Amino acid sequence: QNDNSDSGSNSKDTAAMDMIQDMMEGNAAVEPNAYMMNGVLHHFSRSGDVEGAESFFKTMTKVAEEKGYFTRPDVASYNIMANMYFRSKNKDTARKVYQLFQHMEESYDAGLLFETELFFYSIVINMLQKSSELHLRQKAYDVLLAAIKRSDDGQLRGQADSIMFNLVLSSLAKQYNNVSAKKAVELLQLMEDRYAEGFTSAPPDTLSYNHVLVAITRSMSMGSELLLTIFQKLLDLDAEGNDYIEADKAAYETVLYGLSNPRHGDRKKALEIVEKMIKHEKVNLTSKCLDLLLVAHCSEQDRRKGEMAAFDATRCFLQLVQRFEKGEIDVLPSREGINAIIICWADTKHWNKVKHSIELYNLMQSLSSKGVEYISPDAQTISLIFKAFSKHNHNNALKKAKKFRESVDEKLLDTVAYNTYLHVVGKSRDVNKANTAR
Repeated sequence: QNDNSDSGSNSKDTAAMDMIQDMMEGNAAVEPNAYMMNGVLHHFSRSGDVEGAESFFKTMTKVAEEKGYFTRPDVASYNIMANMYFRSKNKDTARKVYQLFQHMEESYDAGLLFETELFFYSIVINMLQKSSELHLRQKAYDVLLAAIKRSDDGQLRGQADSIMFNLVLSSLAKQYNNVSAKKAVELLQLMEDRYAEGFTSAPPDTLSYNHVLVAITRSMSMGSELLLTIFQKLLDLDAEGNDYIEADKAAYETVLYGLSNPRHGDRKKALEIVEKMIKHEKVNLTSKCLDLLLVAHCSEQDRRKGEMAAFDATRCFLQLVQRFEKGEIDVLPSREGINAIIICWADTKHWNKVKHSIELYNLMQSLSSKGVEYISPDAQTISLIFKAFSKHNHNNALKKAKKFRESVDEKLLDTVAYNTYLHVVGKSRDVNKANTAR
């Protein structure tokens, strides 16, 4: 029964195609028009026949030019094609939908297309920002600006909404360069200006600000000042009760990530952000944020400042532990944050770096035994302490490293840990180091 139904449907499709073909060749009493042609185009789109749809789309223009029929693609034609590309799983559909956008823009400017719809621009932006090709993702920004201009000039029904803006901001945030970050900042400013002027379709929301914060953080040289300015604006809008804004955990973590960057790290500002997070009634402090705070303390690179950074980071961690034990905060940094401090110690030339590293390890063990399991040492912790030993100039470094190894749970000694330990053995002046290595 289903087979008969499919057969009947195919017969109707064939008959419709024959009828349109007769019209296009002038063998019918009725001339074809775009409405009729769109019915056939929709058939190709619905059946997933991309090549058939593309061929017929070109035929619509060809027939109009050669026969003078009103078959040129109209706004519905472009929407059908864009929707087909959106549903297609072909890898090159983002490129094709951008070419379709260019074709539509050229047709409109040439007076061959009389209206456009926001739906089309929305699909194009959605597809471009998902593309695996960087140059296509960058085009999403241009398409949005084109839609805004068309709308402002009265050539497009509707206004770009927050979803379209946020899709482009998301794309810009993923491009890891200064140009994209600058565009993201400018686009957020455009949203703010338009909303203030009465364009209510695209109010800047939490997602808008978060995308811009990410874009700045991932840029190479925009610095922390702009990052903090945008973040403060977000906090102010939240405090004012803006219906679209809520300073969430993602915003705090993004800013702290930026402040932990060695190029623009700022330990004092990072601590201020954490204090604001602790006081924020709607946002819970997270281990990730405290990890980033400790990384910010470890961001100094030269030897002298490196030692100061290691001391400051250790002091910061100990203060967090005190606050945790007093109940002032309900979370501690994770092992990743403590490992960052141990890395900082290992990279210094401080004479007592091993002692400080092992003290951190012991504190991690102690806290873990009290139920803070996410802070327990892991294989990386052990490897980093061995790294500190390997850079130690004391003659008894190997003896102490061996004693430490014997105290460690065998489960934490992975290949990297043993390799690092062997490095300690290799640098030792111990006459029996060959036997120890074996």
